This record gives sequence, C-alpha cells and structure tokens, in this order.
Amino acid sequence: MLNEEDEVLLTPRNEVVGATERGLTLRIGNRDEVAPWSAVTGVSAARIRRDRNNDQWILVLAFEVEMGGYEHILLLAETEPGWVAATAVLPRALPGIAPFDVWGVEVLTASAPLELF
Repeated sequence: MLNEEDEVLLTPRNEVVGATERGLTLRIGNRDEVAPWSAVTGVSAARIRRDRNNDQWILVLAFEVEMGGYEHILLLAETEPGWVAATAVLPRALPGIAPFDVWGVEVLTASAPLELF
C-alpha cells in the first residue's frame, strides 16, 4: 500500500529535455512544451556531487523560467540527453552567455554556482 510520501515520489517531474533556437523543450507531466527564451529569467551553472556516497562531480544548469504566472527552477545535468543541445544554443539564444568552453572550465573550480544570465 502506498502512503502519501510514496505518491509524491511517483509524480512525474517537470524537466528540461532539450533546447532549440525557439526555446527550452520542457516535459511537464506527460507532455512536451516549448518555453521561449524570453520566458527564461536566469541561468546558473554549478557542479554537484553525483550522489552522497562518492566524490564524483557533475555539472548542472539551473534555468529560472516564468510560466503561467509562476517562476520555476528547472535543472539539467550534464548526464541528461538535453545537455548538449542546451549548452550549444545558450550563447546564441541568451545575450551575454559565453560558450560552454569558457564557463564550463570556470564552474569546475568555482566554490559557488556561476550566474550566466
């Protein structure tokens, strides 16, 4: 029997699944939706531990996206399929974001997340 906590864990999460010149492709529940770049109000990059049991680090992007009158924070890890498309399109889509070759190296040694946009 599931308790209330288990039901929360089974709820599909909203996630970034890709990126194009038009915007971020988001999976919201069971449907895909494009959030235009104009809805992105912030982007940060950080490194996080893959899990608590080891010292392996991965890079993540945190997108602040305004949808439906609410601000959402959506994470995209370098281990996820949308990473390559997102890092490739960011410098063209959002003014002032440097190419991944520049900020990717910097975030590896940063002690705090880097604000990219």
